[in-house]
Amino acid sequence: MGIEDQSKAEDNRRLRRSPTREDRGAGATASAPRSRRRAASVTAAAAAACGLAICAVGAAAQDAVEAGEQLYEEHCAGCHGEKLRNPGTTFDLRKLTADDRPRFDKFVMEGKGQMPPWRGTLDQADLDRLWAYVRAHAYDK
Repeated sequence: MGIEDQSKAEDNRRLRRSPTREDRGAGATASAPRSRRRAASVTAAAAAACGLAICAVGAAAQDAVEAGEQLYEEHCAGCHGEKLRNPGTTFDLRKLTADDRPRFDKFVMEGKGQMPPWRGTLDQADLDRLWAYVRAHAYDK
């Protein structure tokens, strides 16, 4: 058996046996590989949970947009246009930016000009859904 063959045989024996303290380095314990596997499992589980949470948030946001669309079609489309397509006679809600939320809430609840107040008809949750729908179709996202 040549030197190369002896070296390969030694390597194979090392792979088959449990690592010794010398193989692991000073101060290492036999549970170190198990700890690394456990840490990897925990990391993978945490990543999966975060992924599910992001999906849940995305699904909830989509649900809000769909509910807002129904509210819009019922209460707003008559003046502001079907599917937010402004007929040109009222304010184009797609022009609202994220910073315009307080203004939106005020005008919906209190009314403005020919727009009637919706307080008593719509609640805060309805406003949130309407806002989600408007922002989902806004020019400036």
